[in-house]
Amino acid sequence: MNWKIDALDRAIMKMLQKNATLPYKQIGRELNKSEATICNRVNKLVKMNVITGIVAQLDPAQLNLQSIGCIHLKSNSPKEKLKAELITIRGLRSCTSITGSSNIRVNIAAENAKAFAKIADTIARIPNVEVVDTSFDLDEIIPDRGFDF
Repeated sequence: MNWKIDALDRAIMKMLQKNATLPYKQIGRELNKSEATICNRVNKLVKMNVITGIVAQLDPAQLNLQSIGCIHLKSNSPKEKLKAELITIRGLRSCTSITGSSNIRVNIAAENAKAFAKIADTIARIPNVEVVDTSFDLDEIIPDRGFDF
C-alpha cells in the first residue's frame, strides 16, 4: 500500500519533534482530530519508517559532559570494518561519511578536553585511519530543531 504524507502527518511529526512524549489525546485536541486518528497516523508513519524511534534529549552539562565536538578522519578502511572499530569507543555519539578533505566525521561527547583527546588518540590508532582535525562546540546558537515542515 502506498501512503502519501499529508498536512496532518506533517503537523503530527512537527509536534512530536518538539515533544515526543505528548499524549495522542493532546495532539488530537490541538489538531482537532480524534485520539484514534492520531494513533493510526503515528502507526502509519512508523510502518512507513518515517518515524524510526523516540529518543530523549539529554543536557550534556547536566551529565558533566563539558567537551562536545567532532573529529574529522581520513580512512580507506571498508565502512563496516571502521564501524566495528568505532562502535566500541565510549563517548562516540555518531559517525557520518562526508565530502571534503576528510571522509568521516565522528561526533564525540567527553567529560573534559583530556578525555576528548584520549578518544581522538584511540581513533588515531585504528589501522588505516588518520585524524585530520578536531573541533569543540563552544556555544549552541540554535539547537537542533528537527526537520522543518
